[in-house]
Amino acid sequence: MNEPAPRRLTRSGDRRLGGVCAGIAEYLALDPTVVRVIAVLLLLVGPIGGFTFLGYIVLWIVLPESPAATAQPRVPRDRGDTGFIIGLGLLAIGAWLLVSRIGWMGMGWMHGGWLPGFASGPLLLITAGVVVVMLSRRKRP
Repeated sequence: MNEPAPRRLTRSGDRRLGGVCAGIAEYLALDPTVVRVIAVLLLLVGPIGGFTFLGYIVLWIVLPESPAATAQPRVPRDRGDTGFIIGLGLLAIGAWLLVSRIGWMGMGWMHGGWLPGFASGPLLLITAGVVVVMLSRRKRP
């Protein structure tokens, strides 16, 4: 009697960034959108966000690509304006968080706001927003 091949955690070909969330979704037999939403929510939760980001990068490097992903030719998809809208959203959230930490008049230091790393989260969101907007405006062949 043939035993089924053991399941392996791999990066999926149904990818948005590195295929990690879709690979986890395939392994757990879930919808990839659910795993992506959970990952984004974990990114936004205080100190857990840093571990989520680091974990994603480590898994992107460590996990092998699925055999199905390597067999498929890469076809560029038309993303429309989705990337641009997401980038603007990241920029807006990052700017709002930065302004709320600094204060409207730049006097966050008066209220104990100028602590080391007080702006790292908002600046990371702003940087990600700029990158997403720039990538979404690239001309594709």
